[in-house]
Amino acid sequence: NLIRLLLKPIEASPNSIEGQLNYIKSNWKSLLGDKFFSLLQGLDLLKEDRKFGIPGPGESQIYSFDEEEEYEKFSEDREWMPNLVMIAKNTYVWLYQLGKKYGRKISRLDEIPEEELRILSERGFSGLWFIGIWERSPASRRIKHLCGNSEAIASAYSLKNYKVASALGGEEALEKLKRTAAKYNIRLACDMVPNHMGIDSDWILQHPEWFLQLDYSPFPNYTFNGENLSPDPNFEIKIEDHYYDKTDAAVVFKFYDKTNNQTRFVYHGNDGTGFPWNDTAQLNYLLPEVREAVIREIIKIAKEFPIIRFDAAMTLAKKHYQRLWFPEPGSGGDIPTRSEFGMTKKEFNKYFPKEFWREVVDRVAIEAPNTLLLAEAFWMMEGYFVRTLGMHRVYNSAFMNMLKNEENAKYRQSVFNVLGFNPQILKRFVNFMSNPDEETAIAQFGKDDKYFGICILMVTMPGLPMFAHGQIEGFTERYGMEFARPRLDEKEDKYLVERHQREIFPLMKKRHLFSEVENFLLYDFITDSGVLNENVFAYSNEKDGELSLVVYHNKFEATSGWIHHAPHSVVNEKGDRIWKQKKLGEALRLHHNSDYYVIFRDVISNLEFVRNSAEIHEKGLHQELGAFKYRVFLDFYEVKDNEQKDYEKLAKYLQGGGTENIRKMLKKINLLSVISSFSEIIKPENLRKMKVLRKIRTKEYEIFLYEYLKNDILKFVSEVISHLKSSVDTTEISDLIISELDLLLAGKSAELDLEIEKDTDYFIIIFILLRHLGKLISETEYETRSAQLLDELMLADDIEKSVSELLSKTRAGDFTRFLKIALKYQNLWKEIGKTETTKLVRRLFNDIEIQKILKFNEFDNKLWFNKEAFDELITYLYSANYIAVEFDEKVSKPKTKLLKEFFENMRIAEKKSGYLVEKFLKEF
Repeated sequence: NLIRLLLKPIEASPNSIEGQLNYIKSNWKSLLGDKFFSLLQGLDLLKEDRKFGIPGPGESQIYSFDEEEEYEKFSEDREWMPNLVMIAKNTYVWLYQLGKKYGRKISRLDEIPEEELRILSERGFSGLWFIGIWERSPASRRIKHLCGNSEAIASAYSLKNYKVASALGGEEALEKLKRTAAKYNIRLACDMVPNHMGIDSDWILQHPEWFLQLDYSPFPNYTFNGENLSPDPNFEIKIEDHYYDKTDAAVVFKFYDKTNNQTRFVYHGNDGTGFPWNDTAQLNYLLPEVREAVIREIIKIAKEFPIIRFDAAMTLAKKHYQRLWFPEPGSGGDIPTRSEFGMTKKEFNKYFPKEFWREVVDRVAIEAPNTLLLAEAFWMMEGYFVRTLGMHRVYNSAFMNMLKNEENAKYRQSVFNVLGFNPQILKRFVNFMSNPDEETAIAQFGKDDKYFGICILMVTMPGLPMFAHGQIEGFTERYGMEFARPRLDEKEDKYLVERHQREIFPLMKKRHLFSEVENFLLYDFITDSGVLNENVFAYSNEKDGELSLVVYHNKFEATSGWIHHAPHSVVNEKGDRIWKQKKLGEALRLHHNSDYYVIFRDVISNLEFVRNSAEIHEKGLHQELGAFKYRVFLDFYEVKDNEQKDYEKLAKYLQGGGTENIRKMLKKINLLSVISSFSEIIKPENLRKMKVLRKIRTKEYEIFLYEYLKNDILKFVSEVISHLKSSVDTTEISDLIISELDLLLAGKSAELDLEIEKDTDYFIIIFILLRHLGKLISETEYETRSAQLLDELMLADDIEKSVSELLSKTRAGDFTRFLKIALKYQNLWKEIGKTETTKLVRRLFNDIEIQKILKFNEFDNKLWFNKEAFDELITYLYSANYIAVEFDEKVSKPKTKLLKEFFENMRIAEKKSGYLVEKFLKEF
């Protein structure tokens, strides 16, 4: 019966009027007739009433294109666009910071130091985005002052007009800056805010009818008794009183025209996600004259700036503009009062027939074709903005949000969804780690490996990399759009800048290798236990035969596994996209042949790697990754192994590890027996023991020397003889070395301690081990041969490795360089007294290796040398020659005296010279 029917909505939702109306909407549509739309508007009003406050960020959504039915019309890139790398600067804040940095007032665009533009260019930036370059609304500034923020200037997004601010030097300063920036191949970018203008803008004074408005106040509690914010005495502009005490956020402001006594209540700009922007006025895009005026403004800007960023661009897409301002009945509720002005889609299309952004793109392509149009767009419209509306680039907020939260599987899936739908969308993303509306990159990602890992992804994935203001310097302050200067006095983090310099900037200069999508592949990382680890991002790319492979682990844990297969989206004969698997070996264009090896370099560690090509085809590339660790492999080339199987030996020797120089290691492979036998002698525990035995002078040395070291020395000399194919008897040289070590450890020890400088024990021991090796080649000039063998036998690395455990890293690093000089000039004592001192000293100073050691440098048209290096050189040269003299039984004591006098004179000359080379030489 009728009563029972009318009770149905109440029974369905006894505690909610909205629930009851939804029941009626779902079940009684055919009974309502014309009243149905009134019901929908009622539901929208309830949603408006329920909506209050600013929502949280919400859950990141995976990009999905399953229901995408829009047409495809990408805009073609100009040649410079794919490789653009951009950095944002809050204009007024940056100028203030530059003033502090350079010690002078900098307030105009043309006062930006050319040096700063050179630095940006050298780092790899080719786009410079100025936030807040236009003339701003005086009313916006006044509102902030009245609300208690006396230091604020107007918001960068509440504009008076699109003229360069006079405070920044106006158009003249911009033109000068553009010319200077062009010298460094930097293109300037600016904002365009098409959704709204300032509440006192030129447009609202000249064309108040262009803005969304009512002729009555929408809520009875709204009052407008505050200060008149109009710059023109013919008008009154007042925001709602409760803004000032923060007790309400009205959707409109009052605009009164004194010339005709007309009052309008104009809507503030609003994207429906939070409070209205109280210093803005919302444009009415249902009016064709408004759309045309904005397009003309955009074209004018495009002729000045090659890059334009459109703020909140998604609010002007047709479906969202209707949703916000003229909602279809039943879909409203985002902006209070707008449900009353709902339209069906058909009605809306009559007033707004074509997508505004499509019109913009088409007009700019004709009238300012060398302009990159960049949309700040969210709400899952990213693909639509580039594929259908034709924007060159669109924000990819999922990059920042998902990677920050380590939602790695979601981001991988998003990328796969893009690749499966249309890879060209991926190329047109703008990837960033911070945005003016977000927390700083440092706040979100820190300063350590995670930050740099995400930064590596940003600069090596397809999509425009965009750095935030202060990101490289490690600044923690989030600059408001009303800031004239920073509130914090922050110093740049030198470590952070240096690490960018080392790891990030070189890759930015190779953007051509990463920016395109035709050869981009994202791989699955399969762990050693056979499980897919979606915390690892592994992807390859290729440009003109140059290959890259990037691996990053976005999780605080260790993992290891294989990079082998990449799901690959291809177009079949029917024109449909289907998935196939592509192997890493195919992507790297390697031979499927075990005789071939691939060489590549990790630019982060600067180590080179070698892998068998067939193994990569069959198994993939194995990687071990710590928490937030990353690798960027470049410089791939393939070689066929030789008959000696050197590359096979090298691969086995390295066991997956890297080396600083593959070619050097190939040589080392054939010297392994020599090197390993020498390493056994000079391992740290042996050197340490020999030093102790010298000091305590016990007979323990006999056991150590004759029962332990003797065999190792014999083996080493034997291996060297074998390598050199020398005819010299092994025992002849090995016995000579052992006898001198015997003298060092016992017989001559007391005398040596008196003469030889402190902290040279390890040097003397290694010197004795090597000083006679040249005799295996020739008795004449064996000193030079011994020095050459240090390099030829590749002993330096192992010496440095061993000594670095015993000395400071600084001293260990120069150890072998001094050792080589000491070996070469170990018999300098023979010429003292025979050759003129002047000639001897000049011979030393003319030696290129000695010049490098002494760090010869020209300054003020004078040649200088380094004091500390000179002191060490004299110490080691004297020690080496003293050993040579003392261990030569044929030499008389006067020779020792002459040697000592020679080096004492060198030290005296050093002090008198003031470290000037010419003055030093004149002392002799």
